Amino acid sequence: MLDGLPDSPSINPHSIDCAMSQPTPDPPAVVPPDRLFRSRAAYLLWLGVMLASLVLGAILIMNSSTVASDGRRYFALFDDAMISMRYADNWVQGRGLVWNPGERVEGFSSPLWVFVLAGFRACLGRIHAIAAVQFFGLALALSDLVLVTLITRRLLRDRAGRDLGMLAAVLLTVTFYPLLYWSIMGMETGLLAPLLLLLVHRSLADRRAPRAYRIDAVLLSLACLTRPEAVLFVVVFVACDGARRWRRREIQIRRLVVEAVLFALPLLAYQMARRIYFGKWYANSYLLKLRGLTWAERLQFGWNFSEPFLMWAGWLALGVALLQLWRLRRRDAHAQPGWRPAEFLVMFLAFAGYQLAVGGDAWPLYIRFAAPVTPLLLVAFVVGVIEAVDRVAWGTPLAVATLATTFVLIARWMVSLHQVDAWSLTPIYSDEAARNINAAIAVRRLTRPEATIAAFAAGVLPYYAERRAIDPLGKMDPAIAALPVRRGVPWNKRGSWPGHNKYDLEISLRQKRPTVIQWNGDVPCAWGTQDLSGWCRENYVAVKVSGDTLLVDAQSSAVRWDLIKTPVSGPH
Repeated sequence: MLDGLPDSPSINPHSIDCAMSQPTPDPPAVVPPDRLFRSRAAYLLWLGVMLASLVLGAILIMNSSTVASDGRRYFALFDDAMISMRYADNWVQGRGLVWNPGERVEGFSSPLWVFVLAGFRACLGRIHAIAAVQFFGLALALSDLVLVTLITRRLLRDRAGRDLGMLAAVLLTVTFYPLLYWSIMGMETGLLAPLLLLLVHRSLADRRAPRAYRIDAVLLSLACLTRPEAVLFVVVFVACDGARRWRRREIQIRRLVVEAVLFALPLLAYQMARRIYFGKWYANSYLLKLRGLTWAERLQFGWNFSEPFLMWAGWLALGVALLQLWRLRRRDAHAQPGWRPAEFLVMFLAFAGYQLAVGGDAWPLYIRFAAPVTPLLLVAFVVGVIEAVDRVAWGTPLAVATLATTFVLIARWMVSLHQVDAWSLTPIYSDEAARNINAAIAVRRLTRPEATIAAFAAGVLPYYAERRAIDPLGKMDPAIAALPVRRGVPWNKRGSWPGHNKYDLEISLRQKRPTVIQWNGDVPCAWGTQDLSGWCRENYVAVKVSGDTLLVDAQSSAVRWDLIKTPVSGPH
């Protein structure tokens, strides 16, 4: 031993030989991450689609706004969404969940969306909240694209054409313009679509913990609070998911009871609150739209509305059905469960049937009721085509050309069906909203706070005018909603759209005598089969304001007559 150094441990030469004779273990394998796309080019193209959708949505939002007569920029949602926004505005200001203070009428169909709007209104104020809702809708629309990508990816799994299928599904969803339109224009459709897509995506997991099903129950309840027809999705989703759980032996009574309670509790809570606060078990829109028409009339009007949409969607639905039947005949040991696209088809048909049953909507080609589940139909079609080609002739030039041609033709068909103005990129009805904003500014300037207004478009004008309003079409008026249906409205000579076919101008105009009447169409004080233009000429003054015309009560003390210098004409 050396001085100052510790003794060295003894080394056994035999142990060295044994150690050297042992094989060196291989380093742990590095598992590559499961990337969204296998191909970098496909991923970059997908990012380009997402970026283009973001830019397109932002342009549409900005072009839907207007610089009004007071020099300020105003944003406006779709007129029905502005009705919900007025409810949210009054609620935030402590006036109650009402359209007019003191009048408890449930004139909206989406409680959850009204609560969301109230959050934006409370945080950002009356004007900036509108813009925030529109950009929030754009974010929801982009989330639709992400969820469509993930759903398609999960269904195709290890298929050779997975990347192509994901891109095709996203591109087809982008070309379905109503989904983007309703999202950025502030309708609850924009919230319902990602809720339903999220539920589908969550259900695709191979193994799910009990907590996941409880979360699903809450999401299903929120979907029903977003739109009442979401119960159709709930029925199909629960039935199909329950069948899968039964096969996997995951059914337990205690868990099912917990999930049922989580689903029902929010709905029952709102139903009780509705009964206590509004005094009814149903919204006024149910009385307005679904009472008074026979089933035959509603189906006829629903077909008149849905025919252009169903003519192309019907071919896609037929394609999905045939592809699924072909797949069942050729199922092999490596095939993934093939009935998911069939579930999507059933969900779509349920919503399309609902659209027929309620008599359609007031805005042709902007398919509001079926829009949230249309991406599922597109996914089902894409998955069926990719799987078919993968089994028969994947990789051949003919197969690739057939796929590309099929998807391009479908996209072109959808774009031509739902035209966006290629020159101005301005959402439809934006010009009407701009006129109503300027009219509202004029109403605030020309009338005192106690003035009342009659608005045939009951959203934008009452919201920005901040005056008590009268709705001649009855969405916020139970007396009008309970009237018999009148056949024929100005823009639909073949039938009668729900929500616009009950009116009585004798009550709304002559009896209530509003301070200001919104000039409607070519003939003032007229709607459908009623014409009170003669009475209006005798009692109202037509005043030109920023490119529009208002009818002002000639005898009202709520009018600031000193500010009305150049009426279009004197008392009629």
